[in-house]
Amino acid sequence: MNEAASVRIVDLNHDGWADIAVLGVVAGECSARGGSFAFPRQQRGFSAAGFTDLGVEKAVEIAAADFDSDGSDDLAVLRSDGLVTVFWSETQRQDVHLPGNVGLCVAGGDVDGDGRSDLVVGTSGEALWAVRSGGNRKWFPPESYSAHAASQVVVGRVDDDNSPILC
Repeated sequence: MNEAASVRIVDLNHDGWADIAVLGVVAGECSARGGSFAFPRQQRGFSAAGFTDLGVEKAVEIAAADFDSDGSDDLAVLRSDGLVTVFWSETQRQDVHLPGNVGLCVAGGDVDGDGRSDLVVGTSGEALWAVRSGGNRKWFPPESYSAHAASQVVVGRVDDDNSPILC
């Protein structure tokens, strides 16, 4: 994958085999047009000839996390129009609305310690946006956290208090 903007491992077709999701590849050629594609794994491995165009325009960044707690990572595609498209599978998707066209990067992780993966969006302003998962593919309204501009964001636990940290 030459010059792909972002690559994540997900199981979009729920066949138990990891698939590769790629941002920035258009019809096998690298492009800055923001295409998003999935390369499903088959018994013999991966094939660029068998890719699926996910059809998300204005894609900026992708993230993988188990947003619906079904045991399989889902794919989140941050778009430049203020939406995050979450793929539950190749054919099932949901748009999550953000306030304004603010996103530069997206990550998935448990922000509030409830055991569910949430969406975190970094911006060019002085805020991070967190969209907490309510379970069953439902979302709470976006919450703003004061922060510096973020071109990358990560959610994790880095000390002994077991509280999530946004970096």
